[in-house]
Amino acid sequence: MWPAQTSTFQKKNRLTTHKFVINFIALSFLISCGPALIWNVPADDLPGAIASGDITYLKELDLKNTDLSQILEYGPGSAYLHAYLAREIGREELFAPLLEAEWLEGERPWRLVAGEELVRDHLETGRYAEAEKTAAGLLNIEDNPRYKRLYIEALYRQTRDAEVLEELEKFDFHGSDSLDDYAIREIELFKAVSSARLARPGWKPLIIDLFLKQAPSSLHYRVLRFLENDYHDAFGDEETAFFGAVVSVADRRYADAAPVFLDLFTSRPERYLTETTVEAAYTALRFGALAAEGARLFEALVRKAGWPPDRYYALCEAAALLYFHTANYGKAKEYLEVALDAAFEEGQRDRMRWYLFRGALIQSVDRALEMAPSLVQSYGDPAYFSDIFDLFLTRLVDLGRWRDMFGFYLQTKDLLDPRVSTRGAYLCAAAFREGMLTPEDAAGILSVPVTAARAADLLFADASLDNGRYYSLLGAAALGIVPDMLTIAEESSESAGEPGVNDLIAAGFITYGLAGHAVEMVEDDPGSVSDKTLLDLARALSVAGDTYNSMRMMDILGARPSFRQTRNALELSYPRAYRTDIEAAAKRDGIPPYLLFALIREESYFKHDIVSRSGAVGLSQLMPATAGETARRMGIDLPPLTDPGGNISIGSSYFSQMLRRFAVPSNAVFAYNAGPTRMLAWRREYAGLPEDLLLEALPIEETQGHGRKVFSSAVMYGYLYYGVLPAQVAGYYFALSGGGSENNEPY
Repeated sequence: MWPAQTSTFQKKNRLTTHKFVINFIALSFLISCGPALIWNVPADDLPGAIASGDITYLKELDLKNTDLSQILEYGPGSAYLHAYLAREIGREELFAPLLEAEWLEGERPWRLVAGEELVRDHLETGRYAEAEKTAAGLLNIEDNPRYKRLYIEALYRQTRDAEVLEELEKFDFHGSDSLDDYAIREIELFKAVSSARLARPGWKPLIIDLFLKQAPSSLHYRVLRFLENDYHDAFGDEETAFFGAVVSVADRRYADAAPVFLDLFTSRPERYLTETTVEAAYTALRFGALAAEGARLFEALVRKAGWPPDRYYALCEAAALLYFHTANYGKAKEYLEVALDAAFEEGQRDRMRWYLFRGALIQSVDRALEMAPSLVQSYGDPAYFSDIFDLFLTRLVDLGRWRDMFGFYLQTKDLLDPRVSTRGAYLCAAAFREGMLTPEDAAGILSVPVTAARAADLLFADASLDNGRYYSLLGAAALGIVPDMLTIAEESSESAGEPGVNDLIAAGFITYGLAGHAVEMVEDDPGSVSDKTLLDLARALSVAGDTYNSMRMMDILGARPSFRQTRNALELSYPRAYRTDIEAAAKRDGIPPYLLFALIREESYFKHDIVSRSGAVGLSQLMPATAGETARRMGIDLPPLTDPGGNISIGSSYFSQMLRRFAVPSNAVFAYNAGPTRMLAWRREYAGLPEDLLLEALPIEETQGHGRKVFSSAVMYGYLYYGVLPAQVAGYYFALSGGGSENNEPY
């Protein structure tokens, strides 16, 4: 049998239970009048027990001799939430019975939520008849496509294939908005396998279509295993090799798949070539060390006549990109232009334009400058090009092409993504400030002559429109004003309206100390809960000491247009976690506390046991060798790097070394991220550039981004907690004239 598809809430590795006290006024929807005792516990004692995590009553519950439905007297959803609480404390045997109690005797919407989860649990544990019965009950209440899919899966698991196919005849699953792509593709699997088990005419084409038309995934492995177990002689060697190649791409075994696709597309393209398989073959050939051979193959296929438009475009794109990734830019340009003409969706055209511009930029900045104006006039989605235009601006800074940059900005500023145009505005403003652009160059800004200083101010004002991002802070700081993002709204007591089902579930998880499950809900579908619920979840996580996940929830909330930036919300986004240790280390090492908070926030999001891919550990993201050397200099034994206090102390000491060595805080941040050796080389290479523009020339995108993030966080911490204005932070961080932590003047 195939393993059942599991829901997010059935994952084996659960987040640690968060125990905290919250305001129980918000729990009125859970509490109702009931008997004096519930499961031999005074009903009035249950709220405090749940909030404190003292759930001895659940640990000691006798399943055989207890009426589980009695917990429903505590309030709607209480059996459902106790099911997850039982799972958290290791009483897995209570999970399904408690869900069943909610399903059989609970109120809507909790009854339906519990019923759906109960079906999934039955499928996962092999109780297929029970899953069928519960799914049928759900469908009797509500004709929901998700319930229908579960019902069909229950039949499928019982090999009741005729009923599966009968139900699918009546089910327009492709037209359902409530089924995700995986669920739809899995239904296709049910249909194909059920048809095969019944030997229905046409079952083989259904199997082949799964591989021809569905992107490689774990579903293909399930089909292949089914064929190997029961139908290993049903397909020939060629078809079996094709099935294996698709599975290899799903497993990222590209070297295994690449020669198979090369052979099949050479000998039988009319049989195996679809838009989906072209993409799978392209991936296998690119990463399977056969990119050059693949490019020539796709070029030959493009020249064959008679392909439908979707396949013709896919072949053109594959040929173009394989040539691109083998650095054959002349051939790449030829087929990118062919693909651009063949494209039938704006997204496809933008992708080809992106690669055309990237190829031009690789060859020379002059080619890119020539192409840029026409590109921005024709593209569909400016945001799609923000990364490549960022790279373009970095190249112009690197080469000192300030007049070219200014001309590009004037021609394109209203057509670029705001993230790019505001960067361009700041770069040009700084160039006027430093005398690298002259008043004569400013003639394009106003119809009347302006000074370099006035041109800089106008451009700084344009940069400050970046809606709370890095250049908004820098532009506002240069003008000596407080940016809009630091305009803090009043706390609101307005009602957020009726909560949705997911809001009720998330609130219940928070109440029961199961905030980790609410985090999983949000990760699964970031739009599934309201702003209020997301803010409540962030607060609950913060109170529980899970600063990392609290900040992640605030990142999601902060990206919503509806978000109101109150002081409480900003303090959740920029918390002073480990405040005593950080402020003590900052004082000892002569670092402004707002800067040390910012550095640690951006290094680890205050997750004390985080380990990076490169092996950096803990709050300050210390490499073990660096930490050991720093500890020796400090005259202390090296503590475990996951110990918050020890990590902060060593990280602060190492950062202070970088500050002494490089003098400029931004340079110290770059050295902390990329290493002091690289920083020394960059200072030599970009000698003469002011520090804010040195950041813009750095060839490592990660270090550029890190420098921006630390600055932005330093502004927030300085303003929120230490009375330091953005202009002061900018002056100190970049060692710009007029700045400094004690100076109130704009730089």
